[in-house]
Formats: sequence, structure tokens, C-alpha cells
Amino acid sequence: MGNLLARLARRRNHRTISHSAYARIGLLGNPSDGYNGKTLSILIKNYHATVTLKPLRSPTITFHPHVSHDRLQYDSLADAATKCDAEGYYGGVRLLKAATHAFFDFWRQRGVNLASQDWIPGFTLSYDTTIPRQSGLSGSSAIIWATLQCLFEHYSLPLHANDCNQCPQYRDVAPVKEELPSLVLSVERRLGIAAGLQDRVIQVYGGVVHMDFHKSIMDAPPANAGKYTPLSSSQLPPLRLLVAQAPSDSGRVHSDLRQRYDNGDADVHAAMKEVAGLADDGRALLTSSSSSSSSWPALFRRNFALRRKMFGDDALGEQNLRMVEIAEAHGFAAKFSGSGGACVATPDVSSMPGGDVEAAEQRLVKACADENIEVHVVQVHQHDNTDDE
Repeated sequence: MGNLLARLARRRNHRTISHSAYARIGLLGNPSDGYNGKTLSILIKNYHATVTLKPLRSPTITFHPHVSHDRLQYDSLADAATKCDAEGYYGGVRLLKAATHAFFDFWRQRGVNLASQDWIPGFTLSYDTTIPRQSGLSGSSAIIWATLQCLFEHYSLPLHANDCNQCPQYRDVAPVKEELPSLVLSVERRLGIAAGLQDRVIQVYGGVVHMDFHKSIMDAPPANAGKYTPLSSSQLPPLRLLVAQAPSDSGRVHSDLRQRYDNGDADVHAAMKEVAGLADDGRALLTSSSSSSSSWPALFRRNFALRRKMFGDDALGEQNLRMVEIAEAHGFAAKFSGSGGACVATPDVSSMPGGDVEAAEQRLVKACADENIEVHVVQVHQHDNTDDE
């Protein structure tokens, strides 16, 4: 009987698996998610990463580099220097490796020794992504989350406890859904990637989510998980995403803020508390039947002003500040969608000539194109395959 089950499992695990994970926008409250604060985030359909797992007929595991993002050959010394300036020294293969390693450790700590299941075939892992590098749109965590989903499926392990109907033997050790973002974050921390907490949460949950990372919540079981409240996207204002085509490294934007916060800087703590409160204000607008999109521009502007106060212009970078400036000049309130490289904007009709949003947007798109910035209509991605614009 055991041999029969093994043969059936081997046959089942010889099919190609693909999973996608999407980019996110920090709508309000960021960067307080890294400081026991609160954020309101949305998952967007505009950009995504896809990881593909192809089983082998041997226990071998192979990680395939991406033809563009993991280049080892360049046309010239100048080409190598230019590409490294724009993209850094690391591609996505390290994310595949670290995610696979973390996946193995994750289950070993729960008493499941995947190394003993030698009847499960090895595999190749490859990835592709449309999420712009260094744009603060969670491109790294998207690759990691897509990888983990492939691995869970390949090894027929439950993604969370609610998935145990087909594998009841794992019910006592399966993660709860709230733990999964922490698993993704652990991969990034292995690699020394600067990251807040909201990215993985919204990629796991989808849609629109209010997140509370208060220390008392994070310390309670399940450990390292906040309180996550999915919300309807029906009351969101019109949103536009501005993306720089040659962005700076979003990880550099964190500056010395952590040190000042840990040292008890009163101004930083007060600003961070106020930023977190903006996520609550956004949640109130989303849950009120009488709310108006005219309330959002003030929240965006205040969020940006507080970030600017905490980081300072030098840390935020000229290009990032310019994106917000262009948006504001054309009647759109704007803030960083992450830590730099992209901004989210919403129309403020009161600051547009004649209140003509369509004409203002056309002018915005042209002004951005002149400075190598793309403008996109934000589309919210729901994990139930419904999408909102």
C-alpha cells in the first residue's frame, strides 16, 4: 500500500506548478509598520512576479537565473557599470534559494523532515517579474511568496490550517494564515534586505487590508503576527501610481531613522504615532457609507509631510521628491507608495482648474513622461480573482 501511495504521489508531483504574487501600495501609515505602528495597504494588479517549479525525475534541485535580472555577461565594462548602477549586484536567484532554505527549516522545526521524503522528485525553480526594481513596490517579497506557494504545493503541504482537509496529518503543525507573512519576512532578513512588515501581509491576504503591529499584538500567539483586517475596496478614491523608470535603491531611504527611534527620539516617536493614526483614518473612510473621496488628499499630504519630517530631503532623494512635486503641481495629492521609487496619487478636485480631473490627468501624464516617469491607473487585486479599478 505504501508503495502504491508513493507512486501516486510521485505522479501527482510531476506536473509544472506556477504561482504569481503582486505588487503592493502602502496607502496610509507607512513607514510605521516597521515601528509597531499601523498601515493601510492595497495589493495591485498592475505588476506581478511569477515563479515556476518544474519537477525532475531525480532529487536534484536547480535554480535558474533570469536572463535579464541575473546577468553574468555584459557588452562592455561601461555596460556592466551602467547596469550595476541601475540594478545593483544581486538578482532574484538568491531569493529562490533563500526561500527554499527557509521552507525546509520551517517544516523541520515543526517535525516534518522533507529530506526523508525521497520519493518526492527534485525540481527546477525559475522566475519572471514585471515589478520594477528598486521601486518600493515589494518586488523581492513577491518573488519569495510566489516561490513558497510553489513549494507548499509541490510537497503537498497545507498553506495554512484551513487547507488541511486533504492532509489531516498536518493539521497540528500547519501554519495559521497570520504566520505566513512572517515566513516571507524571515527570508528577506536572511538576506539582509531592509523591509517593513506590511508587504508580505498584503501579498498573502490580497485586496485592501488594515494592519495593526502594536507590540502587545505582535508578542501574543501567533508570534510575530499583527492584527489584519481585510476591507472592501469599494470606497477607495481614484488612484494613480507614478513609477520612476530609473529609480534609486529603495533600501537606502531608511536612513538612520531606526537608530533615532530606538534611542527614544521624542519627535520621531510622536511623528510615527501620528502616521499610524492616518491608517485608522483611512480605514474609517473605507467603512463609512457617507465618506467622500475628497477626504483622501489631506491624508496623503499629511502622511508625506510626516515622512519628510522624519527622514529629511537628503535621505528621501531628489527624484522621489520630484515625483510628489509634479503630482501636486497638477492637482494630485501624493505620497510614497513604499520607501522610494514610486508614488501613489489621488486627485484633489479643489486644486484643479475648473475641477476637470480628466484634463489634469492628461497634463500629469505628459509632465511625467517628460521626466521619464510612468503613470498607471491603479487596479486592486483580490485573491478571489475579482479586480477593482
